Amino acid sequence: MSTICQSGRITRPVDRPTRLLWHGAESVPIEESGRLFIIHSHKEYFGGVLMMPNAVFRRLNGYSNGYWGWGYEDVDLRVRCEAEEMELGYRDGTYQPIRHASRGYKTDGTRSDENRANRARCSHNSAAIRMRHAHHEEGLNSLQFEILERGAILDDEGQPYPYVERVLVKI
Repeated sequence: MSTICQSGRITRPVDRPTRLLWHGAESVPIEESGRLFIIHSHKEYFGGVLMMPNAVFRRLNGYSNGYWGWGYEDVDLRVRCEAEEMELGYRDGTYQPIRHASRGYKTDGTRSDENRANRARCSHNSAAIRMRHAHHEEGLNSLQFEILERGAILDDEGQPYPYVERVLVKI
């Protein structure tokens, strides 16, 4: 079982794929100025920060390796959960997001080429997962990588975050 620490206290273990909700998840800036936003349905969104026991992640065969650029890997993971008939959890929580320009949308709010390609890939993958449990064919079991570098992630005061590590890999 996994646990999460919020404001110095340990909360109940996570026993299923669980979306960790945070203030602002329903509207994510498209670009760094924060003038344009992607609006998510709070009740339907299953992405952003997820947590689950390692055994559950392995049963799902992890994330697909087929998504590049931006978007839809979280939708694919949700379809994997549904195919395995897993109940999804939702929990309030907070984390410090890394602010960055969205590569999923152009500054005029239209979908980027990466977004459209991943959306088509997700549609194809979702059908294959529902028909033949194709998620068992691709994911953790087909991932190949080489670790190039490991190190601490430092906070604003130069102190390492506990239980977090930066790992640079070549895939």
